[in-house]
Amino acid sequence: MEKMKKQNEIITNQLKNNKIIVENKKMSQIKKDKRKQNTSSINKKVKESKSNEKLINKKKESYCFKFIFYKQQCHNPKQINCFYLRESANFERLVQFAKAEHKPDPPQSSILLQLFNIEEKIYNQLAIRRKNEEIIRNQLKIIKQLLKIKK
Repeated sequence: MEKMKKQNEIITNQLKNNKIIVENKKMSQIKKDKRKQNTSSINKKVKESKSNEKLINKKKESYCFKFIFYKQQCHNPKQINCFYLRESANFERLVQFAKAEHKPDPPQSSILLQLFNIEEKIYNQLAIRRKNEEIIRNQLKIIKQLLKIKK
């Protein structure tokens, strides 16, 4: 009898120790996953802020071009300096044509069309980014709900 009791005690102690070890492993794995998520989210935020700065700069450029074009067209229609973006292999630069002739229908000019295209690209990029953020938020909500259900 005593031998059986001792064996039962030994077995129960081993089971308890195994459970504790398994729980510790699970907790350490959860902590590792949280650290990875935190570092990856920080990296994503840095990348997003850089891309946001680029978008803002492009938007500023397009507004500057529009402002210059409209201002000069309104004040001195016979002597307009027209700007457009030329994409070079290494960088983007402004090219200027001095004393360009006034176009009778400015909204259809190639310069304005380029500006509108730049603006459209910027808005499309922002819209895509918003959609992706919404999808990620929805996925996170679903994951949280599943985790609550499992508990």
